[in-house]
Amino acid sequence: MTVLVDSDILIEVSCGAGTAVVSRWLELGESESVALCSPATVADLSHGARPREPNTLAEVFRTLVRVRVDAETGRQAGSISAPSASAPARNSQMR
Repeated sequence: MTVLVDSDILIEVSCGAGTAVVSRWLELGESESVALCSPATVADLSHGARPREPNTLAEVFRTLVRVRVDAETGRQAGSISAPSASAPARNSQMR
């Protein structure tokens, strides 16, 4: 299995909290799965890191395969996460 990991997951993992996310992360590391992250995720975490966190983040990033995200990948991701015709529009939920 291949998993694309986003910033929210990596923040929980780097904090080391005893959450279900961390438990699942450890299971993922022991499996045959490949964990991927995008350059945007690396930038996001690096930007928000506290002074004591860069070493922790470096360890987390060392376990991941970084993938390129181009415009076509973005379009495909957008079409997967696009709301269905029967789902209410986001703007109508924000009122």
